[in-house]
Amino acid sequence: MNLWTGIVVSLLLVLANGFFVATEFSVVKVRSTRLQELERAGSIRARSAQKLVARLDEYLSATQLGITLASLGLGWIGEPIFARFLQPLAASAGLGPAAVEAFSLSVSFTLITFLHIVFGELAPKSLAIQRAEETAMAVAAPMRAFYAVFYPVIWVLNGLAALTLRAVRLRPATEAQLAHSEEELRFILTSMRAAGGVPRERLDMLERTLRLPSKVAKDLMVQRSDIRSLRIEQTVEELQSLAEESGFSRFPVVDDDMDHVVGFLNLRDVLLRRGWTSQAELRRLVREPLYVPEAMPAEKLLREFRDRRQHMAIVVDEYGGTAGLVTAEDVVGAVVGEIPDEFTTGGPAIVVLASGRAAVDPSTPLEDLAQHFGASIDVKDVSTVGGLIMHRLGRVPVAGDSVQVEGIELRVEEVKGPRVSRLSASLPKVELRKENAARKGT
Repeated sequence: MNLWTGIVVSLLLVLANGFFVATEFSVVKVRSTRLQELERAGSIRARSAQKLVARLDEYLSATQLGITLASLGLGWIGEPIFARFLQPLAASAGLGPAAVEAFSLSVSFTLITFLHIVFGELAPKSLAIQRAEETAMAVAAPMRAFYAVFYPVIWVLNGLAALTLRAVRLRPATEAQLAHSEEELRFILTSMRAAGGVPRERLDMLERTLRLPSKVAKDLMVQRSDIRSLRIEQTVEELQSLAEESGFSRFPVVDDDMDHVVGFLNLRDVLLRRGWTSQAELRRLVREPLYVPEAMPAEKLLREFRDRRQHMAIVVDEYGGTAGLVTAEDVVGAVVGEIPDEFTTGGPAIVVLASGRAAVDPSTPLEDLAQHFGASIDVKDVSTVGGLIMHRLGRVPVAGDSVQVEGIELRVEEVKGPRVSRLSASLPKVELRKENAARKGT
């Protein structure tokens, strides 16, 4: 091969290696959703790049084949060509034949290695990572052409690689394994929260979404003692009175007690039957109840509501007794946060007081308390702040009792019977400084 032709071919092989490296990193780094957005806007290049991302495994194999061919070609052609180029220079310096040979080979090897690493690997990799979107769209068309030409070779090599892995009882990797795990997503959200720039409400919602699969009906339900119910013998008039008093529109209907729920009653059903007298028995309007176990996952519970076209369910314990009541709004609220309606009169579950303490609703979920104060609270079989106090004390609380949890002092301010009705929490020093700064800024 002519000396200058060989040098040009060697440089082209370096560029080819860089092309395949840039393709590999760009198709892995680029966001498919962004390509879809550009495709909908009419970008032909984005549509072509999206086809690479959609068949990521196959095109990654193609880039590996291209990198291998370019590297082998560079070693086969480039090193001898550059050695030939350097030999006259070494000979003119008065070196002997053996020294000329050693000098030209070592320098040509160093030069080829430098070109390969810098211009064939590092530079295209950095470019593809920093400008993944533009790079992916630029390389898509030629990469698809290369894939079409070498498809038989790629198919055979992929098959042989898969057989080799199966021989040692390993499964071939897929693009699905590039997806982030749940723990990785949690770490990403933590990093985003520390970096700022994303509204806290959005990050809170994303974190609640990740926590939803770990929740069960017991975590979301209204406790049995807090359920507002109707007796089967009560009248429509009494229903209307209870609805006005409580602000609720749906009620469980019981026969004798909460362990004998006969169904649910919706105030809407009453209003749609204007011709009925106020003494009409509620049993004529009662809908069949939906029962779910305490351990039913929240995601399955939501599907159950959808499939049964119900908005309310009775949660039963392992003995078949009523443990509580859960609604579709409770499940949705676990993701988007509490959803107040026009009848909601209560304030936030945690309110910072001027004294430097915080008033906490005893029914506040532990995770909400932990999130508010930036603490890590995980107690088995306990889901609310009031339940945590009783769990730590090991007895029925009385006013003045206090417990320490992750640097937070929880103090019982008032009890009603065996239940905590009002409590307060001391603010950690960091949180107190934030609240004081917020007050000064207003």
